[in-house]
Amino acid sequence: MQGYKIWYDKGKLQPGLAWDKEISKAIKACACFIVFITQDALDSPNVCIEIDQALEAGKPFICIYWEKVELPSRFQKPIRSIQALERYALRRIEYEEPLSRALSEYVECSPVEHTETPVETPVPPSPVIQTNILPKILFLSLILLVVLFVFLAVVATIAPHLASYPGDPLGNRLSGFLVSFVFIAIAFGLGGGALAVYRIYLKREKREDG
Repeated sequence: MQGYKIWYDKGKLQPGLAWDKEISKAIKACACFIVFITQDALDSPNVCIEIDQALEAGKPFICIYWEKVELPSRFQKPIRSIQALERYALRRIEYEEPLSRALSEYVECSPVEHTETPVETPVPPSPVIQTNILPKILFLSLILLVVLFVFLAVVATIAPHLASYPGDPLGNRLSGFLVSFVFIAIAFGLGGGALAVYRIYLKREKREDG
């Protein structure tokens, strides 16, 4: 809190320790005792014992009323004689400034270290995504062309047998064979290209994984 070192039971008590002795030890060692007065706090025997210990030890005592309550008779004289802060009736700035001044009289404030949070520079999208997609698109395109030319070769082979009349241009079997051969050759060439692209893609993936 604002550079001050604070001891409180929930944060400092370790399992296995005698909590009453540890709290008593902390009260005796503290430079200043702060108590937040609420009805629940005054109803707690432990809180009242801690207040008694701080008063008996003569510790600098800061009393903060978190809500409007009536002090028990045992605390009327010792606490009433101490300047208190009525937090419930004050705005935050009206409460924090006098509390800070009161603390500075008893406790040395350690400077608060401010660590700058590094600003993360946006990382541009990795070009690996694009370089991985392009070979796939090219490979699929070549495969589709292979299928197309194989289909055309089959059509060119079958067409002469489907000629409907003598002299039909489609009835020339030699022409059909030659056209079919050309289509098959193109399909083989495209297939070889697709295979080469696939091998290059596999090598690139192994290089990136390695």
